[in-house]
Amino acid sequence: GMADGPELDALNRTVLAGVNARQRVLLTGTTLRTGFVLRICVLSFRTHADRMDACVEDLEASARDLLDRAD
Repeated sequence: GMADGPELDALNRTVLAGVNARQRVLLTGTTLRTGFVLRICVLSFRTHADRMDACVEDLEASARDLLDRAD
């Protein structure tokens, strides 16, 4: 629900830092025309579903942490 711009870029960078701080998966980011976005890059055909599940869990946890701080 947030418009593109500096606030969304900052939010995405904070989520990225939160995910990477957990040290289970490593996400990267990139800048597109619309701003800074998160990237998931699976490089190995041997990547198992549990790694992708861990990534989703860490994204959710990072988002929850942000919401908890906002309250």
